[in-house]
Amino acid sequence: MPFLPAQLSVQQLRQHYFNVFASSQGFLKYYFEEDRISASAPFVHYQNVVDDLYGELRQDIGTPTIYLTPEWEGEESSIVYLFEVSQPNPQSFLELEALVSVKSTQGQFYLHRSAVIAEYDPAVLGNNIVQNGMLQIENTGISTSSNYSVQSVDLASNQVKIEVASTTTDVSSMFLLGNSFSPLLKLKLTLQELADPGILIDETQMGQFSVYYNPETERPKTFWCIEVQGDFNIKLACSPPVITSFSPNTVRAGTCDTLVIRGMCFDLGCVI
Repeated sequence: MPFLPAQLSVQQLRQHYFNVFASSQGFLKYYFEEDRISASAPFVHYQNVVDDLYGELRQDIGTPTIYLTPEWEGEESSIVYLFEVSQPNPQSFLELEALVSVKSTQGQFYLHRSAVIAEYDPAVLGNNIVQNGMLQIENTGISTSSNYSVQSVDLASNQVKIEVASTTTDVSSMFLLGNSFSPLLKLKLTLQELADPGILIDETQMGQFSVYYNPETERPKTFWCIEVQGDFNIKLACSPPVITSFSPNTVRAGTCDTLVIRGMCFDLGCVI
């Protein structure tokens, strides 16, 4: 670590670079205890990082800004995605809508980036639903802001990603996400047939793209975990039956051929 004068401005401090050339000797390992945080390296030990380590840093470089992790960030900071599906009706039964909303489980976060990644059944939606136009996105809530951009892409023939990302580095212009749901965007899907679209939300991949901006450290950070609420099960309000197709279109009389009739509202139980 190079010698630094006692008082440096933030800009001057950022111009200095620090190199470790003794392997583990250049790193401090923190130990979180009930009443204090200690730190150790092979040839040094700090009983209390706040009093000892930070005090030593202040002697070397003046009065540095020490960022302490907010209490809520030390816990499991999560983002929750809520999918509210508008059920089809007999007049537009091949159009499925879903309002996507988000919230945090605790604390407030400046939302930097958010994404929905899902697999689906191509027999119901077709392959590559972005390219084939079976997916439409309607901006609502957060996504209507000029400080965010919305993009959708086919990750595979049966997988899609819809991303809402901040277009600014100005933290105050980012959306402050709290513990109440805020609309993010609305998805509109066109079904090729009346059937379960088989949508599976990929929470693992979404974790890589769900990022908040921490104003304390001035850095983007991924959420601890992703939680998804709601589903895409189609539940129909059954009133007169509606036939959508036959398979095959013709059958032979008196030969016991099988005729498949597709449609909805054949039964009061009507959950597809």
